[in-house]
Amino acid sequence: MTDLLTTALRSVAENPTFLFVLLVVGVSLVLALWFTLRARYPAAAAMYAVFLAISILFSRGQDIVHHAARAYAVADQVKHGALNSYLFFGDVGLPVFYYYSAGIYILAVPFELLGFSAEMSVKLVMLAFFVAMVLTSWRLFLQITDERLPDPDRHTLSAIALLAFLSSSYIYFNIVGRNAYSESVVYGLVPAVILALRSDRLLLGLALVALQVALHPPVMPQAAVATAIGYAATGPSKGLKDLRKIALVYGGGVLLAFPAWYFAFRDRDLILGVEGLPIKFLDTFKPLAAFFNPFNSIAPGPYFFALLILAAVTFGLGTGRARVILALAAVLMFLQTTLGRPITSQIPLADMGLFIWRWKFVVIFLGILWFAVTWKAGERTLIVRLIIFLAIGHSAFEVGSMLRPSTVESSLGGEGYFARASATDEFSWGRSEFYPKYPPSPDCARIPSGPFRTVGLTDVWGGLRTDASVAIYRGPLAGVTYVFGTEEARVLGCGDTLYVLHPDPGAEMGLTLRPNVMVERPIIRMALPWLLLAMVLALAAAPAFQAQRRARQR
Repeated sequence: MTDLLTTALRSVAENPTFLFVLLVVGVSLVLALWFTLRARYPAAAAMYAVFLAISILFSRGQDIVHHAARAYAVADQVKHGALNSYLFFGDVGLPVFYYYSAGIYILAVPFELLGFSAEMSVKLVMLAFFVAMVLTSWRLFLQITDERLPDPDRHTLSAIALLAFLSSSYIYFNIVGRNAYSESVVYGLVPAVILALRSDRLLLGLALVALQVALHPPVMPQAAVATAIGYAATGPSKGLKDLRKIALVYGGGVLLAFPAWYFAFRDRDLILGVEGLPIKFLDTFKPLAAFFNPFNSIAPGPYFFALLILAAVTFGLGTGRARVILALAAVLMFLQTTLGRPITSQIPLADMGLFIWRWKFVVIFLGILWFAVTWKAGERTLIVRLIIFLAIGHSAFEVGSMLRPSTVESSLGGEGYFARASATDEFSWGRSEFYPKYPPSPDCARIPSGPFRTVGLTDVWGGLRTDASVAIYRGPLAGVTYVFGTEEARVLGCGDTLYVLHPDPGAEMGLTLRPNVMVERPIIRMALPWLLLAMVLALAAAPAFQAQRRARQR
């Protein structure tokens, strides 16, 4: 604790601007706690959301290094009018259509063109999706509460549900602690998709689902489970009509986002994927007790469960539909434990999510939906206040330790960022899964005895003239084509080296590397970023315009 305080004081002394950030964060937090004690939950929820929103911008999470580096590389491609499926970091290349779609980084490009650093640009996109998640979650909770309750009680209950949702360890840590950019934006759209389904705005729902798929295909299945269950179990049943609606929105959304998931699956066997990570998928399962640990940042946390237990004791398990939500949440929680690991490991493509803790969102979201439809009154009891107060207070301690003044300066960017990213331990998490996976050893027997010229990936990318075959350490196979002269070169992988065979040894020829998916048009430099930003703003504004039109019709 002393070290933490000393670090904070030194940070303020070295960067006075950070003092203003701490003051705003501190005031919003104090107000959130005060309003909670006064049982003014809507105001408490608003202040707590402000606290987390500012913390997103000024925290240094585990994942931000490689996300910002990729965002910078995509922006650089757009500026030069050549958007392709491959990013280069010195002698390391990333086929960005696997795990992390290029689409997620294109969203940050407009902010980078306005002068923000790559890191701050990514965080501004995260902030936008966080705000959207807060607003749509509030509206969804308000819709599914008991309509027989007076409006003040419904607003109180919805605010309690929102506070419980945002203060669950996994939810706030995912955004602030890890800066899990792709994951958080996809999950942030889940309430919006449910609202679109509930209001029969299928085109909006289809567009949102397509956006989810395009931004992060591996997390999409978990988001789809949360959405489908949440929609089906919180409204009047329409049987086959509901099934057709969900099938239409998700089928159309997946087809619309075809490039995002097609390239992910096409190149899946050419890179290490989960095999290249320092931790394996099956190692991410935890005992059941870990779900209740307040210091386990990738768990729902004890306050989440305390509120659900209180609801069950006070009002029972609710209607049949409510019980279905709770039962499915319990099953999904069991599948994430060490006891459920043998079952989960048999689910096809389950390991594409990389870590089982990404399923925590589904459990938390379904749990909060169950709470919202089960609680029968806008309770203002001391026990509710105490649970929410402790949840906010604990999250404040965790989040406060992650705030960093360096992000205030927005100084990271340019070529210097690559140097820092490449030398940072966290970057290995965003790089090692993309290392090439060469075919089995029989290829080694077909490799000629030489001579070979050892070169780097950037040498080939820039164009290389050579009269011999070349050897590239961890040369990529996914998403690129090697060309000698005008013909595609023959490549063989063995161990950690890719061998590009010269078609006519002794004759000097040009060797180049060409991304398999490339769009080269100067107009991209100006039009594409703003077109994408306009699409996002249109999606965000659509519900408001729809509500305004309905109000006029009345």
